[in-house]
Amino acid sequence: MSTLATPEPPVAPAPGTRWAPARVGTWSRSQIVYIECPVWCTEDHADSPSALEDITHYGEPEGMTVPSFLGDNDAHYSWWARIECDPASDDERMRAAHLIVGDDSTFEARLTVNMAHELADGLVAFIAAVRGMAHVARVANEADAD
Repeated sequence: MSTLATPEPPVAPAPGTRWAPARVGTWSRSQIVYIECPVWCTEDHADSPSALEDITHYGEPEGMTVPSFLGDNDAHYSWWARIECDPASDDERMRAAHLIVGDDSTFEARLTVNMAHELADGLVAFIAAVRGMAHVARVANEADAD
């Protein structure tokens, strides 16, 4: 009696990656192959078939919304960010891990690591300004209450 074994990949994956199954082909004819997938990628590449060159890696999105007390809890602004890389892209910036920042529109900003750090520094400064304005508004409201 013989048993079938799942063959192991011939080499270890590159640092920062793992072997992950990917469904390659079409809905009527596909097969599972193993690809190097970044450890931060949360996509299930075996979920639906695609061409090998169309496989893109995405991290888990993080986001925030800005509500308005006049809008019945509707979000008036919404931002999200996630890591992405497209290994088969002709653009080396797209092949490298980078950040995508988007909102509810159809536009997305693509940021290099340095651009993302600059954005984060700007957001920290914006946070400090918003906190300062909130403090001024609180003091003004407390003065009006007296």
